[in-house]
Amino acid sequence: MQPEECDTVSIAGMGGQTIAEILAAAPWCEQGQHLLLLQPMTMVYELRQWLWAHGYAIERETLCREDRRQYVVLSVRGGAEKKNLPLWQCVFSPVLLQADGAKDYLQALLIREERALEGMQQANEIDHARLDMQRRLVMEIKQAWEGLQ
Repeated sequence: MQPEECDTVSIAGMGGQTIAEILAAAPWCEQGQHLLLLQPMTMVYELRQWLWAHGYAIERETLCREDRRQYVVLSVRGGAEKKNLPLWQCVFSPVLLQADGAKDYLQALLIREERALEGMQQANEIDHARLDMQRRLVMEIKQAWEGLQ
């Protein structure tokens, strides 16, 4: 596809890392002339981190549900200031907190990440850097969730 052939690009149904690789191979997306609709199945935090580090603005996040699984659709545009943020600050964007269903979504994230933290704390060998990052991640989600109460 050539940049002049479209004004909107949709990439859905794959992992956040794969989406980032596709965008990296299409540097014309960074210019901000195209709306990107991204629906990662996995690695959502990592995708947000990559987007912000490469100068993309997340303009909107929409929460969708299929059966018991929730998905996030990110409406993104290039041309923004680059921000290098630690992963724990990429768990959600400010616009996600404004989305319908954000409270329930954050509650589900909190439960999942607290379980992961418990498992890490009970492991025989502890990776202290990863454990610290997980604690920060849980705290970030908890504060945002409490802010929506």
